[in-house]
Amino acid sequence: MVISLSGEKKDKRNGHLVNEDVFYTDENITILMDGATGLGDNELDVYKTSAEWYVAELLQYLKSKLVNQENIELEETVKSAIEYMKERIEAKEEELGIRLKPYEVPSSSLVISRKRGEFLELFSLGDSIILIKHKSNDTVEEIRDCNLHKLDNNVWKLMKDISIVEDITIKEARNKPEVIELLRENRQLKNKVGGYYIASNDSSVVSYAYQRKYKLNELEKVFVCTDGFDIDVLGMTKEKFMHNISDNNIEYYAKEIKRKLLEDKNWEKYQNRFKDCDDITAIKVL
Repeated sequence: MVISLSGEKKDKRNGHLVNEDVFYTDENITILMDGATGLGDNELDVYKTSAEWYVAELLQYLKSKLVNQENIELEETVKSAIEYMKERIEAKEEELGIRLKPYEVPSSSLVISRKRGEFLELFSLGDSIILIKHKSNDTVEEIRDCNLHKLDNNVWKLMKDISIVEDITIKEARNKPEVIELLRENRQLKNKVGGYYIASNDSSVVSYAYQRKYKLNELEKVFVCTDGFDIDVLGMTKEKFMHNISDNNIEYYAKEIKRKLLEDKNWEKYQNRFKDCDDITAIKVL
């Protein structure tokens, strides 16, 4: 079961509803990506944001290599995919006569799960989330790179400080020049020591990915989602959520998160965000 909701952001150039999450899922393989929203003026596509273009192109490449191809290794496939996308980015820059600034280069988190014989293979790069409930106990294993979250916390603190000093809402503080500058500085820490690791235009990043095999018969549930599916908004622990989640209620939970975030218009109740509501995509793998 899968659900994907746009966060209601519109492209300022043409007004189209932006969704920078993409996915593919079948009985054996799941691919999930969350493109990073641009922080500059240059875009690589006339009709889509650079992030939308990037994840769409990357997804098509990964599907062409992995779907119905059980013997292809995930790490090598992702490495070749990123190398391919580096060439595509450079070709688009030349076509459009632009040169992207470092904080404008598109990137994306990436999760791949694949059933292979008696095992479930997992590959994760970036801050999308994998939750695993094992049959042997009630604990829930969470897989997620939190390095970007730590950087985002610094931006959020700056926004709160500005809101207090200038007597404005935290949401209004989001567009202050110093906030935008810090977001751009953080974006330039992409795939660097002390920063965070994510799919972009540097294939060496795959060495920092989470990779592991699990025995299928030892797993009760496996759930993957982009960071827009924020369980904290539901007021639930990950253990309670994984106990409750099913094919029948995954859409309800996604819509409930979106409703709560959009109702909190000034970002007072649900914090650590930089837009009214992020794109939300969630897939129950097992």
